[in-house]
Amino acid sequence: MEISLVEIENPVTWDEELIEYQASIFLSSLWLQSVATQSRIPVFFKFFADYKEIARISGLMICPAADKLKLLFFYSGIVSKLRDPEIISKCRLALLNYARTNGISRIIIRSYDDKNCTQTRLPAFKINKRVEYVICLERDKDMILEGFHRSARRVVRKARTAGVSVGISKSVQLYDLLFEMMTETRHRRKRKGYGDYNALSIPFFDRSAMLNLLKEDKASLFYAEDKEGILSVVYIFHHINVSYAILTGTTARGYELDVSACLLYEIAITLKDKGCRYLNLGGVPSGKKNSGIVQFKKSLGTDVVESCEESTNFILFPWTLFNPLLFLRRKLPDRPFFRFCKKAMRKFMEIILTPDSSVL
Repeated sequence: MEISLVEIENPVTWDEELIEYQASIFLSSLWLQSVATQSRIPVFFKFFADYKEIARISGLMICPAADKLKLLFFYSGIVSKLRDPEIISKCRLALLNYARTNGISRIIIRSYDDKNCTQTRLPAFKINKRVEYVICLERDKDMILEGFHRSARRVVRKARTAGVSVGISKSVQLYDLLFEMMTETRHRRKRKGYGDYNALSIPFFDRSAMLNLLKEDKASLFYAEDKEGILSVVYIFHHINVSYAILTGTTARGYELDVSACLLYEIAITLKDKGCRYLNLGGVPSGKKNSGIVQFKKSLGTDVVESCEESTNFILFPWTLFNPLLFLRRKLPDRPFFRFCKKAMRKFMEIILTPDSSVL
């Protein structure tokens, strides 16, 4: 089967069509427009065989004006109704050929909200496996809570008994408070022995993009509070009948009252009423030190969704000269000193290449 790739110039109905694919929320035009700049241009591709569309993908063409370097960056992988590994592999090959033909130096495919991951068989793509934790909302409300582990149900009742209530806001002030809480959450996790992590891990999703989605009513700030004030805040992106928890922060008192499980349960119920099929709680930073976060997310009755990130080395000269650095970064073990070395290598490439190469 011969597969051709076509770039779509005016994807007016793109997001509505994604529903049929049960595709990642991060393939939506709405998301890509929220992170677009003059040097990050949304691109939309369809794959055809025998004149019929069989798959699609969308992402960003990263092309700084002052630099000849061009990257293709995707937040999630190729989606196909056929779910055939051979077809997906051929689509990846078509994408690789497109990159070579159009002077694109590298392809990077992340796996945010990717429920249809099919591991590639192409040597050109390197793989990094990851998982996400998803609460299914296509159940009765009682069954959602019933799916929680009994310890999680107990802390939900504990928070309610303590007078904790849940609300929704689009307030910029609450958004700023969330970032203060995120700092507290990060420090608290480090004190408990969890591994360090970058809370703003989704590339290019900055303050401007976050506030724009809030303004367009495609994101919401859910918060838990008691008579003493705000205890916890979660930033939720919701679109094309799915939702994704991107940021969360909790105060010291919020931890004392165990409000997180209660807040996430109320969020799930609210999103179910809005017609969302599931709530994706995202992944967990790598490393054994973060097993406590894994345990918490599993206690909420989540499905564990396995996926894989894929990327090529640089495929065009002179950028291929950086491939030994990419190879070395992949091979270094996940230990404190080597993590520092990996960050130093990434910073070096950012300085030499372009600020948008932070996705490297």
